[in-house]
Amino acid sequence: MPSRGFNWRGFKLRVSYPKRRRRAPIEAYEPATPPVVQPPVRRDPQRALDFLRDPSLQGDGKQPNPITQKYLVEAAAKRSEATSLAQLVAGIPWYHTIELGDGVVTPGSHDHRNFVNLVGLPEDLTGKRVLDVATFDGFWAFEFERRGAEVVAIDLPSTSHLDLPGKASDIVKAEGLDLPHGEAFHIAHQALKSKAKWLACSVYDLDPAVHGTFDLVFVGDVLLHLRNSLDALRRVRDVARDRFIMVDRYDPSISGTGERLLRYEGGWNGMEWWAPSLETLQQWVVDAGFAPPTMHGTYQVRGEDRSNAGWFRAVLHSHVV
Repeated sequence: MPSRGFNWRGFKLRVSYPKRRRRAPIEAYEPATPPVVQPPVRRDPQRALDFLRDPSLQGDGKQPNPITQKYLVEAAAKRSEATSLAQLVAGIPWYHTIELGDGVVTPGSHDHRNFVNLVGLPEDLTGKRVLDVATFDGFWAFEFERRGAEVVAIDLPSTSHLDLPGKASDIVKAEGLDLPHGEAFHIAHQALKSKAKWLACSVYDLDPAVHGTFDLVFVGDVLLHLRNSLDALRRVRDVARDRFIMVDRYDPSISGTGERLLRYEGGWNGMEWWAPSLETLQQWVVDAGFAPPTMHGTYQVRGEDRSNAGWFRAVLHSHVV
């Protein structure tokens, strides 16, 4: 602190003054302006519903027409007039390829028969209670039952309950696409003389107080179609008391780096919301409350009418901790 001396009536006085501090210079800055990125035009609600349209109703041979109310009435009439199982099967579209006996095989768009050995299901499930989440036509439910399990198969009550993007849900109702679910399951159920129980229930609504708990819970090709995948897995954890098996999509281009990467799709293409890495799939299972999963294996789905890109599946095994 600087000081200054002076005399006053013979006395020397020294007065101190505080030192002036230099003001720090103000840092210059410029506002950051992010580039404007327009979302691609492909986010069209009509296109998001392509997976709901009946491939047997090809209009120009390229784009399938929507399932109209007229078609539904005609299809129902054909089923009511069916005199054989084969005619009954032919009256509706099928997602799963299922062998119903007497040479009748459902014409499913997805044939999982070659994948059963890749999933690592227990050979003997006698006395075990098994939950098949999003059973659709029931391929996996009937496979569990064949191995001796008491099976509960859940699926949504109708199409409008799906996790649809944007205005797609409104279009479903306006175009008569809000179809009840479970018809194919019940046809196969009757043909196979199955005792599996079908319930109209969202995975988000699973509750141990209502549905009980299960020795094995199976979730196959579900997470990619859900807006809130982790919430769904937590509900699954609530009703699981032992084993958990999951088969779902992963993206090989972002896997194997050790990073938990995830690409958001938004449900606009085939109602696919996510493309996770293998690491993300495993982390989802852990974050839902299961033990760190074992990677049982991976495989690629190939089809004549689809690109191979994106159709990679991982099989994860875990258990309750």
